[in-house]
Amino acid sequence: MKSTFSSLVSLILLAWAAWFSISYQLPKEDEKLRDSYGFEMEKALDWVESLSKEPRYVGSSFHNQAKYTIQNYLSELGIENHTQSAFVSNKRGNLTLAQNIVAKIEGKNPDQSTLLIMAHYDSAMIHSHGASDNLVGVAVILETIRALKEKDFQPENDLVFLFSDAEEIGLLGAQLFVDEHPWAKKVDFTINFEARGTSGPSNMIIETNHGNQNIIQEFIHSNPSFPVANSLMYSVYKMLPNDTDSTVFRENLDVPGLFFAFIDDHQNYHTSLDNFQNLDPKSLLHQAYYLNESIYHFAQVDLKQMQGEKDLLYFNFPILGMLSFSLTTALIVVIFSFLLCVAFAYYGVKKNMITAKLLLLSSLRLILFLIVSGLSIFFIWYFTKQIIPHYHDYIHGFTHHAHVYIAFCFSFVIGLGFLFYRTPSNKYSNLYASFPAYIIWLFILLLSLVFFPGLAYVSLPFGLLLIAHFLLYFNQTQKSILKLVFSLPMFMVMVPLLQNLVIGLGLEAMYLVAVLTALMFASLLPVIGFYPFKKSFGYFAFCVALFYWGNGFVNKGGNTNTPYFSSLNYSINLDTKNAQWVSYNAFLTPWLSPFFDKKNQQETKANTKNRVQNKQQNQAPFFSFELSEVTHLGTNKFYLKPHEKTSRIQLMSPNYNDIIQLFVNGKAIKKDKFNTEYLMRYYVVHQEPIEIELVTKSNTEVVLKVQETRFNLYEDERLNLRQRPRNEIAMPFVTTDAIFINYTVDLDEN
Repeated sequence: MKSTFSSLVSLILLAWAAWFSISYQLPKEDEKLRDSYGFEMEKALDWVESLSKEPRYVGSSFHNQAKYTIQNYLSELGIENHTQSAFVSNKRGNLTLAQNIVAKIEGKNPDQSTLLIMAHYDSAMIHSHGASDNLVGVAVILETIRALKEKDFQPENDLVFLFSDAEEIGLLGAQLFVDEHPWAKKVDFTINFEARGTSGPSNMIIETNHGNQNIIQEFIHSNPSFPVANSLMYSVYKMLPNDTDSTVFRENLDVPGLFFAFIDDHQNYHTSLDNFQNLDPKSLLHQAYYLNESIYHFAQVDLKQMQGEKDLLYFNFPILGMLSFSLTTALIVVIFSFLLCVAFAYYGVKKNMITAKLLLLSSLRLILFLIVSGLSIFFIWYFTKQIIPHYHDYIHGFTHHAHVYIAFCFSFVIGLGFLFYRTPSNKYSNLYASFPAYIIWLFILLLSLVFFPGLAYVSLPFGLLLIAHFLLYFNQTQKSILKLVFSLPMFMVMVPLLQNLVIGLGLEAMYLVAVLTALMFASLLPVIGFYPFKKSFGYFAFCVALFYWGNGFVNKGGNTNTPYFSSLNYSINLDTKNAQWVSYNAFLTPWLSPFFDKKNQQETKANTKNRVQNKQQNQAPFFSFELSEVTHLGTNKFYLKPHEKTSRIQLMSPNYNDIIQLFVNGKAIKKDKFNTEYLMRYYVVHQEPIEIELVTKSNTEVVLKVQETRFNLYEDERLNLRQRPRNEIAMPFVTTDAIFINYTVDLDEN
């Protein structure tokens, strides 16, 4: 009875630790912000609500309105500000007229350093209201500026505020600032705010081409109240083709920085569901804490010394905040842990507690447990997508109610673990049962030190976990509270990490998280291995898993709260006088089905594996359209005036191998390789005309293919289209609800 009670207490403590390790990351109250910094949460939320009433994509009317609103407010506060407006391009060939808003608070010692704080104010094309991405960042900065002005804050360093434009179409506003603004070369450090979802804690990630040591130390000195960061995210981020405004500063000017982003409820990202109603105010509050605590610190220190030579490992831990240590320390801990494992094995064999045969059998059981866990989740998720086919159209890999599937994954593996380890063969079984898991952890940590150093921060809590294992040699019962205490750090580090892996990588990564969860379960056998009724616990966990999976199935979507994603475009070719309906959907929603016949679905089935390729197409009625004006100015040189309804113009050429460079308004675009038919893409603003010149190797005329994109699919009365129903929304990350007008321009015509 006593053992059952202590086991129950232990289980409750583990459950509480799991909940606390996740929930503590987000602030709940704003009193400190209001009392210490003068930041008023209500005013920040008002900004988000007022500027997210309509989409603000580049070229839209509300985009201009938002720009004027922000700039007028800065002027009312008496903050020096101006608009930086010019054509700008990037290496992908994207071009637009970017309109940055730049403001400045001069420091007492402007010769010392310049801190740049930024957030982009445009929204994704064309349906996203951009409440989280990125009005949260805009609102936090605006309200912080007001609070600084009210408190008459006098920084040592210059504070430059950049509300960048055209981030969503290729970081073009940041590129314009870096290329042409006179203040750009003076910037020593950046703080950037972003979002990739509508809720969740805001993660801190470092931007640097050098070591992170000085940045981490200064961030810790800023005394953040709710830090969420670890060096694993830093290592992963450095390996990815990063897309954030602060990246432009790092790559072009070698300027380091921090950026903060929340990523949960990722299914709303770049959709019409990124609105004020779906924004979690706690995520905005978290961003506000970061900025206000950071700005009071980084505005006073010498930012020219932020570039470091060494990297530190770091992670956040409940109550303790940010912890950091060197790679050398991690290596020492890993070596010490290895020696402990050797000593444990030697002592166990010598005292007849474990044998080579039992260790081998335990290793085989663990490997089987890991394989069954990973494969089970992989095939269950595969089966789930087959019976819920519209899940294939979640390009970002995160469905509505995704957290119930995450809970299903954890519950299923826990149930599997209790059944795998339900019957110990003798009183020392937990010694040899958990030992193979520690060997795998050691192997992972040793590899990480060489190939993936950011993960080595786990070495510290792992060392404490080994102590819990060591206590088994002296007390083979559940009575020792010390075993639980020493196991908790590893547990509380891994729980949010595993959850964030699924959130960040999508539900397709659940099988990987299942394997790591199984490894963590085996590592905790010094504590949970002594629980009675493990078989009952296992079946109960399976019931919980079934409940969560069933919840996900019942709420699979197709209603106003969890709508389908759908895409529909009308594409015409004026050269062949052919028109088609096209869609990126693998699953045809009830609204889409009339546009695509059954035979066509079978013909395009082979294309459904490509997430950003047209998967459905069918014949459509052909109509003619007025085109943008093309005026020839000479060989391969022409004047392009966009049609009043055209939002984007893409240029292509079958003669791309002959093209050396492309000039717009006398300035070469940044794209330096022309190895496909695609040449450039102009995102139209104010219907501004541009002058284009193609420089070729042979100086012969180029055949130019043009695609105009117009987002007036439902306004054209000839198409007579019904707006999509309320239980469907436009698919993100692809162009939809558009008219594509394709035609050829021969540049040797007069």
